[in-house]
Amino acid sequence: MKIKRILLLLVFFPFAANANGHDDFGLWYEAGVDKALGKGWSIGGSVMVRTFRDASVINHAFIELRSGYRVNKFLGFALLYRGGNYLDRNSFYHYRHRLFADVKGYQTEGNFEFSLRLRMQYTSMTYIEYPDDKRNLYDGRVKLKSQYNIPQSPIDLYASFETFSSLFRHEENLIWKSRTTTGLDFRISDRHMLSADYTYDRVNGPNHLVIHIIAVIYKFRL
Repeated sequence: MKIKRILLLLVFFPFAANANGHDDFGLWYEAGVDKALGKGWSIGGSVMVRTFRDASVINHAFIELRSGYRVNKFLGFALLYRGGNYLDRNSFYHYRHRLFADVKGYQTEGNFEFSLRLRMQYTSMTYIEYPDDKRNLYDGRVKLKSQYNIPQSPIDLYASFETFSSLFRHEENLIWKSRTTTGLDFRISDRHMLSADYTYDRVNGPNHLVIHIIAVIYKFRL
């Protein structure tokens, strides 16, 4: 019963908040490759394209490079870099750099795996429109995820809830954005995996912007 309650909270908690304001829709596409190096180390990379405005405009497109180290079955670390073009307020695309540092904890209960990820995000912008714009931004992200491995099935189900908080700068809300995701992984083979999920992305503030996102992800393991 406790596990079911946790899953229900992950899925429905953000929807209980006031979501008045503009709603949008976007499609996210990702293709990536991962390789285990042994002794807990792994590397990988992805290409991602994300759209908004009812999936009619590319909001940003970037590449991601990552390296991870799994200490044991309970703890892991990762470093990631993203670089790509982001649509700015002047309706032009400008390059941004992003760095991430992750600490992730795991707990397995039967066919369920629970994880908690703490992420530090650093953003460096190459285009500044106004003098008071910040070139470098820091954010803290906390993500709680549950995954259910269906016995004797190539399909796994998952749900997650993530919060975004600004660091070293002022925002009206402690949590300025949150994401709730539900989806599934389909193991095509030992090396090929296809994922599809839905994300409720909510930006807190006067307009309470909400984006409904459908993501399709392909992963290949070397």
